[in-house]
Amino acid sequence: FLLFAAAAAMPWTMFGYHVLAGALALAAGFALFGFGVIGGGDAKLFAAIALMIGVGLVLALGAGIVLAIVGAFDPTPT
Repeated sequence: FLLFAAAAAMPWTMFGYHVLAGALALAAGFALFGFGVIGGGDAKLFAAIALMIGVGLVLALGAGIVLAIVGAFDPTPT
């Protein structure tokens, strides 16, 4: 990621947001690993992907996942 950020001349604020997204994703992955929901490799992969795509897309993907889960358990018949 450091080479990509340097080659793209990424501003420091955007770089910080990407690192923040990776750190938050790693913390969430560790929590899920601690509860036995996912494996350690999955947690690290999630953090690496979050580092590359940044905060905005991580939040959008998270919202999409939440909506998919809520929609799957919707009691309203279709």
